Amino acid sequence: MDYLTIFRDQAKLRSAENQKAFEVLINNGCYGVAAGLLRQELDTLIRVTYLCYEDLDIEYGRQLIKDSVEGRRWKKINLKGKSVPITDREMVNLAKHLGGWEGYVYDFGCKFIHLSDAHYYEFVDPIEKISTEDKELIISYLKEKHEYPHEELTFELVKPFLPSVMEKIANSIEFFSEEFLDLYGNQE
Repeated sequence: MDYLTIFRDQAKLRSAENQKAFEVLINNGCYGVAAGLLRQELDTLIRVTYLCYEDLDIEYGRQLIKDSVEGRRWKKINLKGKSVPITDREMVNLAKHLGGWEGYVYDFGCKFIHLSDAHYYEFVDPIEKISTEDKELIISYLKEKHEYPHEELTFELVKPFLPSVMEKIANSIEFFSEEFLDLYGNQE
């Protein structure tokens, strides 16, 4: 079985489906669910980029790919020699080479995946609770990557840029899917 190709196809198929669903959600004003779907798309990206992490042993990476294809959770051996799940947060922290934005999308999207105060976004802006420093960083990322024209950050102002953020994540998945094909080569 060609686990590498299947894994790559899983990532691409999930991304394509997420993009279709995202468009439906945005077109119907379901911004909270759309923000949660951004987080799901980022989940694909962080897994694909985790496999490209420079310190990751190739054989271990192949095992993670096989585990994914066979429906097993990714694990690692901790300092005590025990097999433990790799957390999404660990993968997000290693994905900082993407530019730093991934942590903000991850944290913001998590608020919409889990029942939280963010689901009250029509009445209370969930961005209000973000620190001033983080807001400034988010604004700079939005300006640099998405031509965000504002000096302030509100959910209402960010909504029109959500499709652009989704597209950036999807394009990154496409790019890194080819990167890990080159890195791991064909496997049987």
